[in-house]
Amino acid sequence: MIGLVQIHSKDQLNQKCKLGYILGYKYCINGYMKELLTKVIDFAFHKLSYHKIESEIVSENKDSIGLVKSLGMKYEGTKIDDYKLGDEYYNQEVYYLINPNF
Repeated sequence: MIGLVQIHSKDQLNQKCKLGYILGYKYCINGYMKELLTKVIDFAFHKLSYHKIESEIVSENKDSIGLVKSLGMKYEGTKIDDYKLGDEYYNQEVYYLINPNF
């Protein structure tokens, strides 16, 4: 396995979900994740009928922020000290995409 994509935190009432992903570092420059996320977003909008997809990214992860921006996701805000790894807390930037068919 080279990576993982996950639709999680599904909120049926508000028709939204979160998109999470991870990819092995040596595969990052091949465009695999962008291709896969494009298909997962299409599935979430057209088959699962979500209105909004969100992604939360640690602020220091500039490559991932660039990826979601390249998919058309927009910046919504920053969650302060929202993610803990070890003894450190990190800010997370929230990006979103609205289903154009709504």
